[in-house]
Amino acid sequence: MNRREFLKLAAAAGMTGLLPAYMQKAMAADPYTGPVFIDLEFPGGIDQSCNTDPRNNSSINGWRGDGHSAKTAGGITYAPMGEYGSDGGAVDPFFSDYHDYILAINGIDLETNAHTVSKVGAHTGKKSEGYPGAAELFAAAVGSDLKAPWLVMRAFDDNAGLQSLTRVGDSGSDFRDLIGNVDATPTGDDFMSLDSLNVLNTARMDRLARLNPNNSGLAPYSERMLEQLKESRENSVQALSGGFDENWLNDLDGSFEGRSQKALLAFAAGISVSADVRGVNDWDTHEQHDNEAYKKFGRTARLIRYLWERAEEYGVANRLLVRVLSDVGRKPFYNSKNGKDHLNVGHCWLMMKPGGLIEANIGRGLLTNRTIGMSSDDHGKVKLNPATMQPDGNGSYVRHAHVQRAVRRLLGIENNALSMNHEFGEPEIDLLNPAISNPVNV
Repeated sequence: MNRREFLKLAAAAGMTGLLPAYMQKAMAADPYTGPVFIDLEFPGGIDQSCNTDPRNNSSINGWRGDGHSAKTAGGITYAPMGEYGSDGGAVDPFFSDYHDYILAINGIDLETNAHTVSKVGAHTGKKSEGYPGAAELFAAAVGSDLKAPWLVMRAFDDNAGLQSLTRVGDSGSDFRDLIGNVDATPTGDDFMSLDSLNVLNTARMDRLARLNPNNSGLAPYSERMLEQLKESRENSVQALSGGFDENWLNDLDGSFEGRSQKALLAFAAGISVSADVRGVNDWDTHEQHDNEAYKKFGRTARLIRYLWERAEEYGVANRLLVRVLSDVGRKPFYNSKNGKDHLNVGHCWLMMKPGGLIEANIGRGLLTNRTIGMSSDDHGKVKLNPATMQPDGNGSYVRHAHVQRAVRRLLGIENNALSMNHEFGEPEIDLLNPAISNPVNV
């Protein structure tokens, strides 16, 4: 898409008089131009030893038995996944081109090896439900007056009650027809005409009205959840309506490419500030780990590159923060089925454009192109001195609470009242000190 085409789309999404009446609220204020955030989730548990915490140990990694060794690009050490899968050739060029976008955080104490609890902790910084995920908190802090501040695309959608989410459908027809801008005739069974959709939505809203919390007798928590459901449906993906080019929107499907483009378009149009987006799925490799996991890393590298290339094209890369995360880690040995089971130690990345607005929020120079945190030789958790980040038996474990604090800091909401009301009680560990790094002991 060229610049002219994109500007036309962005204008239709929130910057011209082409918008229908129900979007005039979004036009009342200037489009948002501050930091934007994507929580990019890879469900199932990525093997840290096949990513940016590798070990040259054939008992831990089959790739070492195949004669391959860990590699480096700039300050980032990574596993030789470029040797595997049809997309493997994307891995080395990705790290070569984007190592200076990456802050790799290793040795995170997950405090559990269960998928659901780890997923909640990774997104919120707390193992228990009730704390906001980073995307929800950021949307509530800076974007509550926007039309669709927090987007969810087949990813984390736990709601702490701070901000209603806008759930964006998978298919091109969802994004074209369900946003209400094209009066199209269905060509299959996957979507419906606007007339049929209006009947369905009327019935849904009538039912919600009958369940009005003022008359429902529900418990307070259930009343709050019902109100959020009602608001979410009223503030649905119609927020993205306007004069989009119909044929081009057909290509915005349920793939990662389609999901990421929808988020970036909403950011560029100034109507959203955050998105929870699902990446490559099915990392839970209890059986045939090498056959199942190795081939996914090339596709993952290619898709993250795609995200940043589109962000650059749409003019939002300079102000974009991406957290790349999974849930559990994987054990440092193979089970009887050649799989790797869950581990309570994991890793994640924070990605930002060097010299961009996100780094400027901190004012400490280049924050990326390094690794912070560490795990033991067999991927056990390690206590670190908070000042030096060196092993210290009297120190603290790096946990998702520390990552969450870093995200808040980077987005400029660390001292926001909502953040202050959702602190963690963990000792301070500064992951954003550019003078400190923990090179991986492969």
